[in-house]
Amino acid sequence: MGAFQTMLLAGIAILAVGGGSLAQTVPGPSMEDLLKADNDSANWILPAHNYSANRQVEESEIGPQNVDQIKVALTFKLPGNDPVESAPIVWDGTVYVTTGRDDVFALDAKTGEVKWQYRPNARQQVGFPRNRGVAIYDAMVFIGMIDGHIAALDAKTGDEIWNRQAVDDPQIGYYSMAPVPYKGKILIGESNGGWGGIGNVSAFDPKTGDRLWRWQSIPKPGEPGNDTWSGDSWKRGGGAVWNGMAIDAASDTLYLTLGNPSPDLLGRVRQGRNLYTDSMVALDISGSTPKLKWYHQFIANDAHDYDPAMPPVLFTGTVGGKQMKLAATGDKAGNFWLLNAENGDLISKTPLSFQFNQDSPPQIDGANYACPSWNGGVEFNGGAYDPATNTFLVPSSNQCAKWSANKEAEFVPGLLPRRLGA
Repeated sequence: MGAFQTMLLAGIAILAVGGGSLAQTVPGPSMEDLLKADNDSANWILPAHNYSANRQVEESEIGPQNVDQIKVALTFKLPGNDPVESAPIVWDGTVYVTTGRDDVFALDAKTGEVKWQYRPNARQQVGFPRNRGVAIYDAMVFIGMIDGHIAALDAKTGDEIWNRQAVDDPQIGYYSMAPVPYKGKILIGESNGGWGGIGNVSAFDPKTGDRLWRWQSIPKPGEPGNDTWSGDSWKRGGGAVWNGMAIDAASDTLYLTLGNPSPDLLGRVRQGRNLYTDSMVALDISGSTPKLKWYHQFIANDAHDYDPAMPPVLFTGTVGGKQMKLAATGDKAGNFWLLNAENGDLISKTPLSFQFNQDSPPQIDGANYACPSWNGGVEFNGGAYDPATNTFLVPSSNQCAKWSANKEAEFVPGLLPRRLGA
């Protein structure tokens, strides 16, 4: 466990033992710092600590010998009442944390004093008031917003360096995930839920905000996988990139977990497997445009909003007595999935939550019960692998729901689909 950990409730609390200094008084972080984040226990510069998204820190300051001595060192109350889902970023003695309305606060890691704040007053057109954090790279802080903008801020002052409208249509898409800096680019995925958009991941130039490339999660006509959508249902197919991102820097492979198909709960109007929704995909990002290496779909034609919300975790584990590169994730159906990271082959599927009636789609009479609900199972907060015990740790929750459906849905920009028929 690291020298400190964070717990998010209505605000941010730093839990600590010992008195080691966090400040380094150096600009950055550089790409070398980010690539070596595994070995840095004084900072937390990626959402899940490192590019493998394993949240693991080689540190012994907190352990069985003193875990009972952990106490709150400071607390900072974030404004508003929106859920706090931010992954705090720590660099050079400063904690960077966001609110659900895209406010950014830079806090002194020792005292909790506000060094600066950025209050963009982003106008939310669709989606949920969520922001899962910022990226920090080359003395700049980057944030994606609920209005589809991306901004770069000076890490020391909070001054805005640039601000770009990056989502093509903010009535059907927005940003909620923390951007990820990688080899001179800022990567971020677009969310859309059930508003009729198509998920994608883009790379931006950190100095200018120019888009360098974009990969769309729903294949267009003529692309492999488009025939898994009936008619033109692919045009509003969903497949959001909510939060799922891990990178194998040795091979420049980007791993994504993709959201549910749209319209939600109405599989009959988008017959087929609906690729690449409810899937993990591996993209080669070594060139000027991404190339799909493999995909593994967990649930075809999802009618229960059971997408894999958990970010992928990359690690080398022991399977059947042999070392293997693995990619893990969990979904809102309550399953933990383990894949071969090199080809996407299924290694294992383990149910974690109470499961009931998952193969029965929502009924028009509304009499269908299934477990978990869309807020159950494994959610966005992820998991971690412990190499010392060859054990994966992952949270899950039990929650059931009564499901209902209609015959069809009407697309109205800026609104969830209006369901028609009884």
